[in-house]
Amino acid sequence: MTDNFLTAEENIAINLKRLYKSYGYRAYGLASFEEYSLYTENIDFLTSGSVATFNSNGKLLALRPDVTLSIAKNIKLKKGETAKIFYDEKVYRTSNSAKEFKEVSQIGVEIMGEVDEVSQAELITLALKTLNQVDTHFILDVAHMGITAALLSELNLSTEDETKVLSFLKSKNLNGFESFIKDKNCTNASVNAFKTLIRCDGEPFYVLGKIKENNLNEAAIRAVEELETVLNTVGETKNINIDFSIVNSSAYYNGIIFKGYLSCVPYSVLSGGRYDNLSKSFNKNLCAIGFALYLGELSAYLSDNKSDAEIAVLYNGKNAKLAFATAEKLRKKNKSVLLCKNVPCDYKGKIVYPKEELI
Repeated sequence: MTDNFLTAEENIAINLKRLYKSYGYRAYGLASFEEYSLYTENIDFLTSGSVATFNSNGKLLALRPDVTLSIAKNIKLKKGETAKIFYDEKVYRTSNSAKEFKEVSQIGVEIMGEVDEVSQAELITLALKTLNQVDTHFILDVAHMGITAALLSELNLSTEDETKVLSFLKSKNLNGFESFIKDKNCTNASVNAFKTLIRCDGEPFYVLGKIKENNLNEAAIRAVEELETVLNTVGETKNINIDFSIVNSSAYYNGIIFKGYLSCVPYSVLSGGRYDNLSKSFNKNLCAIGFALYLGELSAYLSDNKSDAEIAVLYNGKNAKLAFATAEKLRKKNKSVLLCKNVPCDYKGKIVYPKEELI
């Protein structure tokens, strides 16, 4: 549903909130700022490391750069309770090309409490439908931190070397990985299994089948089976791509992770995943999964539905009353009307100078 009197961003936000409500999710609101320590203590969770701060009564506060951290910190659930929520909030981030902070709209969905395969499938479905609301040409890259962690552990590397290996995975640098790993004391089976993560991406069940051709440990088998179950529950996977290069911090993410891309935008516009570990930093024992769409950063790429007024009605000292009445009559006919003395230089609509009332 589109309202031509609203911008493309406003229409998308309205339609997404309608979508989330249709799935039984409830709106969740937050304050615009938090204590700065919340972000310094969880800096790896943030998409951007930059945080805008200010002093208030001797306390260092920060304008919120992300919503999920605030929800994880502030949400209160009874034992056995699960919350399905969505939000439409402003966050403050640095742009990709500039260093100054800007206010952008972030809209997203979270499930906190119990998270099983069905709820994970539902969330991925909502991520797909969210991308489709913005642009029908999209792809959702999906991976599983459990698979990555299990195959990484089989290499028996130091923490420093694991970081290096993950950098090869992120950049899909198979030659770099092979050159680096040849001097390490790793089994051929463990090396070949990890090479599969770097080399293979594409259709979900093809990639998962390639991974299963390796000699997997129990943790990897469980993670592969979970991902298969979730994707089978989702059903339609034509816009889903398995890609293990979308590695997130293992300090927070412990299961399925994903990033969404649109054909018209040169970077990911949606990101999410399972982050059970985050709640532990707030002394909570909650499972959690969610995603965020930085809708406000897409304005340059969106085809804006909010065009010029259909009609510009001009007035001067002689025809002001007539022009006013004419504009009102046109509006009652559901026309968008700009009442003005001078036409804006970039106006492209119809121009009317009333000499007699329009019927």
